[in-house]
Amino acid sequence: MAIRGIFFSWYLLLSTITGLSIIAALGLLLTRKTPVELKVLALLGLGMLLIQPLGSDMGMYSMGRYSLWLALPVATHYFFGPGRGPASWTALDLSPQVLSGMRRWTVCFFLLLFGFYALTYTWYDSRDRTKMIYTVNNKYVRGVFTTKAKADALNELLSASARYVHKDDYVLVYDLFPLYYPMTQTKPFVRNSWPKLYDRVVFNQELQKAVEEKKMLPVIIYQTINTTGSLNWPDIHDQNKDWDLNQPRNAGIRQFLDSNHYRLTWENIAFKIYVPPAR
Repeated sequence: MAIRGIFFSWYLLLSTITGLSIIAALGLLLTRKTPVELKVLALLGLGMLLIQPLGSDMGMYSMGRYSLWLALPVATHYFFGPGRGPASWTALDLSPQVLSGMRRWTVCFFLLLFGFYALTYTWYDSRDRTKMIYTVNNKYVRGVFTTKAKADALNELLSASARYVHKDDYVLVYDLFPLYYPMTQTKPFVRNSWPKLYDRVVFNQELQKAVEEKKMLPVIIYQTINTTGSLNWPDIHDQNKDWDLNQPRNAGIRQFLDSNHYRLTWENIAFKIYVPPAR
């Protein structure tokens, strides 16, 4: 993304930090003078950094930040610890004062970079924090600020769904909005509060299993926009078309709504509420 004319990407930042951590771990493992204890830490950190992301759908970009908790401190010690540094630095014949200055400036650079990232990054929300001054009327997210459009959409949903949903009720929220459950103290109808993680076959199986076990039909909260693909939702976005009921990926929920004669009782720019005939 472009911010104030500067190209900055958290993918690039994560890749850089990961690469330096791998280089440091290998440097410690291949250096004979490295203490055994530090070699063990380097090996464990390297193993965690390489193996843990394999279990994630997005690999390093999803799990990398959590896989660095051991490798990154080891790398910091390797590059910036007292009397430390890659063996190749010695070949540059730099004085201790120059090396010390390089370490300090490098640390300052990364601190500024991390600070800049922290100020301009939010979890799928506006990059402009001056617009995030509105809250949702719910005690469980009190103190969490967002934009007016998002707060309005959620406030409207919570107010409307209160007519059909009560504490401890089973609700099916489809399919990227698990926050609804803690805000309303309701329970997921299927075993996963995030149905999008299911493929179509598994989702249909889980839905049928839930009906058989619970002997009831839930109120369905259906989102019509992509809350994780657009920073400015509920603004119109190309990815919103994936939440159209006519899309193949939504065939399971569409068939469930039709076969059980659900009716649409409310909608706004971001959500719809479907209720079964008994309601």
